[in-house]
Amino acid sequence: MILELGESEIHELYKDLPPYVRGINVARVQAEVILVEKLFGHLFKDIIISNGGKRVFITDFLLPPEYSPRTTNIIINLPDNYPLTPPGISSSVGIYFRANLKRNGRELTCSRDAFHGTCGHCPERMKVKGWAWWCFARFEGWDPTKDDLVKIILILKDTIENPELQLIE
Repeated sequence: MILELGESEIHELYKDLPPYVRGINVARVQAEVILVEKLFGHLFKDIIISNGGKRVFITDFLLPPEYSPRTTNIIINLPDNYPLTPPGISSSVGIYFRANLKRNGRELTCSRDAFHGTCGHCPERMKVKGWAWWCFARFEGWDPTKDDLVKIILILKDTIENPELQLIE
């Protein structure tokens, strides 16, 4: 018998698993980082896993010409139940860029760009360190059985190049 479960039923089942099953799978994150480096290594200087596999740090990510500065560092905080839940949909498991980014000479903002650098959406602990939350209102179509950091990087690349895609449908 095959059960078809909705996202809320999957989350309900998942929360009852023991911590060693539901926690971050470091080996999986390492494999995904290696794949990201092979596919997108030309776009950044380095990619580092930290915090027990819960954080991926990308240095000097190359941005399109309309951005200044032309590179930025990126922090991807992975949720405890990754890949069931993708990163970026809340500030606690957010995707963070350096807060000094401009596009076409203007600062990125909360209301226009879903870029939370100076507003109340970005945690103070990140703001004071010069980080801004690159927010996604939702990820529809995220499939935890096949989606990974490669999809996250593709989404980031697409939304950086096409800001109107910021809300993932």
